[in-house]
Amino acid sequence: MNSLYYTLKDRKSLKTLRIEYGQLGLKFVLRMFEGQIDRRGERENLPKEILFESEHELLKKIHHIKNEHKESEWSE
Repeated sequence: MNSLYYTLKDRKSLKTLRIEYGQLGLKFVLRMFEGQIDRRGERENLPKEILFESEHELLKKIHHIKNEHKESEWSE
């Protein structure tokens, strides 16, 4: 599995987005974990999971996510 990690500085915390993607059996999977780091510690929500039939579809979605986060204030 490959992974990407993004952070966004908020007023009193740091929002996080961890993305894992790769082949799982015959399918291709994308998992996104949203979380937060603040004075109470680090928390991460349950993952959102998307299945793809082909690697091309998965990589297209990853490219789209990367472009969205480059345009906003998220840092990789």
